[in-house]
Amino acid sequence: MEKKTKLKFNIIIIIAIILLAIATIPKSLQEDTFYMIKVGEYITNNGMEVIENRLEPFAWQGEMTYTYPHWLLDIIFYWIYNIFNIFGIYTFTVIVGIVIYLFIYYTNIKISKNHVISAIITIISIYLLRGFITARAQLVTYLCIILTIFCIEQFLRNQEKKICNRTINYSYFTSQLSCCIISDLFCTIFAIYSRIYHFFYE
Repeated sequence: MEKKTKLKFNIIIIIAIILLAIATIPKSLQEDTFYMIKVGEYITNNGMEVIENRLEPFAWQGEMTYTYPHWLLDIIFYWIYNIFNIFGIYTFTVIVGIVIYLFIYYTNIKISKNHVISAIITIISIYLLRGFITARAQLVTYLCIILTIFCIEQFLRNQEKKICNRTINYSYFTSQLSCCIISDLFCTIFAIYSRIYHFFYE
C-alpha cells in the first residue's frame, strides 16, 4: 500500500472508529457510576484522611472499614459531574473509548504490518467491547492493558529500557484509578522481565 493510499485509508478508519465508538458506547449510566460520583464527593468534602482511615460512609451498619479501590477516578468522576453533569461523564467515557480503539488499531498495525487486517480486528473489538466501555473503573483498566501491549510490542522491536519504565507508571496509575490486580500484575511482571533482560544482555 502506497503512502498516500495508507494516509487516506487511515483517515477513513479513524473517522469510522470515532463514529462507531459514539454509536456503540451506552448513553445510560450504571449504578456503579453514581456510587463512584458520591464517593468522589465524600473524599473531596472530607479530605484524604477518609482513605487513610478506611472510613465507610454509606453502610447502614456503623464502624465498618472500606478500601477505596479507585479513589482517584471517583474524584475525577465527581469533578466532571459537578461541572458538566451527566453529559460530561458520557463525553469522558466516549473520549477514553475512542483512545482505546485507536490504540488497538495502531498496535495491530505495528504487529501485523497490515492496515486492512488491523482495521477488521479493531471493528470486531468495538463490537465485542460495546457493552463494556462504560463509565466505570474498568474503563481505565482496558486503557492500561492496551497501552501495556503497545509497550511490549515496542520493547520487542527496540528493546529500550525506558519502555519498561512506562509500564511501571501505567501500573501505578491503574492502581490509583481502578486497582485492577490482573492488569497491575501484568504491567509489573513485564517491567521486571524487561529490566532482567537488560541486566543480562546489555
